[in-house]
Amino acid sequence: MGKLRRTVLTVLLAGSLAGCGSGMVTTGADDPFPVPAGATTPATTTTAGPDITDLDAPPPFRVRYDDQEVVLRPHTFCFGNGCADGAPPRHVVSVGSPSQVQVFVPVEGWDLEVTFTSGDAECGRRQSVRPEGADGWFVLEPVGRAGDQRVDLFASGEGGDMIAAFD
Repeated sequence: MGKLRRTVLTVLLAGSLAGCGSGMVTTGADDPFPVPAGATTPATTTTAGPDITDLDAPPPFRVRYDDQEVVLRPHTFCFGNGCADGAPPRHVVSVGSPSQVQVFVPVEGWDLEVTFTSGDAECGRRQSVRPEGADGWFVLEPVGRAGDQRVDLFASGEGGDMIAAFD
């Protein structure tokens, strides 16, 4: 059996044995929110989520607001060769009060559900929305009463899911 054929069979077998499956990862190259000509590139901060080396973690969410971008690794996920059940960090990144937030879900075909929680994270009022998206990008508008809110991102689709949060 040729080397190429063995490699293809190995890849197909590994894919069929993966417990949670996986989706095609996308990079956001077809970015509907490109940085305008002459504007500065958004400052990027990477934060949150476990750094697990023995599982295939999904790529992180990208959250854009004003002239900033935050990269959020999921704290809970099922993807590739396994699942990781974590808890959101006690202190999540704060994006302030922008008029709009764009969220990139890095796995092709996955949908996004967003839950806004005002007040106490465990006992506060919750409101969930399913924003419209295109090419992995979703636009979030403010929901509910003005004030501090925790925002939980839940992306899911064929082969898995992932969760991250910000304030």
